[in-house]
Amino acid sequence: MAPFLVYSSEQAFASDTDNPQWHKYYQLGKFLYSKPPKPDQIFIYQYRVTNGTVIEFKGELGAFTAQIQGNSNATFEIKIPRNFPYTDQLENGPRYGDTSPLFLMDVPPFGSPQKDFANTKTLKPANKTSDCFFTYSIPFSGNHKIQFAWTYMLSSSFQYHGDIIPQYCNDQTIANNIPPLQQIKAGVDPKDVKCIQDFRLVIKSELGSPACVKSDTAKKLVERGWMTLEKFKDIYPNLLQDQGRALTNSKAVMIVNKEPVIHWQSYYPPTPYASGYDASHIRSYEEFSIVIYSTNETDLGLYALNVPAGAWIKFVPQHIMASPYGSHAKMIMSGYIASLTHNPISDKIVTIQARLHSENIVAANLSVTSYHTLTVLHNASSISFGDSELFNSQMAGNHIVGAVYDPVDNSGSLPVKLSVLGLENGSKITPVPPWLKVDIPIADFTLNSTEPYYFTVVLTTSNAPQGTFDVVIGENIGNQHFVGKIRLNIFNMRNS
Repeated sequence: MAPFLVYSSEQAFASDTDNPQWHKYYQLGKFLYSKPPKPDQIFIYQYRVTNGTVIEFKGELGAFTAQIQGNSNATFEIKIPRNFPYTDQLENGPRYGDTSPLFLMDVPPFGSPQKDFANTKTLKPANKTSDCFFTYSIPFSGNHKIQFAWTYMLSSSFQYHGDIIPQYCNDQTIANNIPPLQQIKAGVDPKDVKCIQDFRLVIKSELGSPACVKSDTAKKLVERGWMTLEKFKDIYPNLLQDQGRALTNSKAVMIVNKEPVIHWQSYYPPTPYASGYDASHIRSYEEFSIVIYSTNETDLGLYALNVPAGAWIKFVPQHIMASPYGSHAKMIMSGYIASLTHNPISDKIVTIQARLHSENIVAANLSVTSYHTLTVLHNASSISFGDSELFNSQMAGNHIVGAVYDPVDNSGSLPVKLSVLGLENGSKITPVPPWLKVDIPIADFTLNSTEPYYFTVVLTTSNAPQGTFDVVIGENIGNQHFVGKIRLNIFNMRNS
């Protein structure tokens, strides 16, 4: 995962029908998890349209959107630098899966009803690979929105890299000596802006736009309230140590580190093997560090907006006293995990907001994707078990279910004891049939306050009939009894 980046955009241009011009777009590339660490670089993407117009082109850490319109024989083309860090596959090993970008056409806005996705298409554009670029070509007509991003990643800890390309390609793919504002638009933090020789970097006192100026001009700007980088370091020493992206306004700066600490949990008893024991693990929750700087000491409350069903988010502490030297908090998230690049079909956007009373002081967005079923319990109540799918012939599956106890006072615990009651048959519960085995390896556990916990229900079929069945689970939670269900969909392997 990577720190937040504020996207930038390029506005409309119309093409020359006979000789369409390539337009440059600068995008920051981060070589995450590199050992030794490798500095960020600004890469040059290129795009053009034939017989049409690009209304807008914008990007954010390898995910891009192009709003285009054209006549019946229009073509949109994008040139992607091959050395841009787009993958975490092993550099000198075999490649797994499809590492090309996912291209989507006409994805509706976030939060749209499911019916609005009926016209969304997955594209398979032609690709011409040269020494320096991947060039994708998309024929179209009419008005469309194209979105594309790399979505196939192996792990959250393998190093990100691009392809090894000839040295002469660097002049075409890597941007050097571009103006400060273009560096900012590409995703560079103000403090990291690079100036050409004999120019000095100055920054607005309220952490606004930087500028590269000559020494005499720098002196005049400092007199008007700007800061040299040296003074910036003195006043905001902690800011320069954080690796997050500062999202600013005139009152405060919020930095959310999008490389969370992952807390793992073993959810299944160790299984004996000849060489020892193997235990299955799951991400119990992700922990994000947050730092807020303000020009004056300010009591701010932290909130999460647009939290999807099945996700749980907790701030520790909920309220902080922000100051010019930085105040720290952490955000805990379970049920969903942070997504590296935003998939507009499956991912959601959560807004992290710092408020003074009801006024939004500063905010940041986090793209998240569903991980496993999670129920948030504020008191003794039923756990949601979700759906599961299996084939009908000799197949076993671990159905993972999570729960978190989140009482108002953040204390206490809930004892939980589960049991398999059978299958629902109309208004009755019948015994589990011979073609299905249901086992809950850890059926007796305790939910401690604000500690997500995951367990598994093992479902095994043997010549099972095809169809949909409700597996009924008895729940003793606290001092109360509930009945939960797993909706089990069984498919015929011969027809798959």
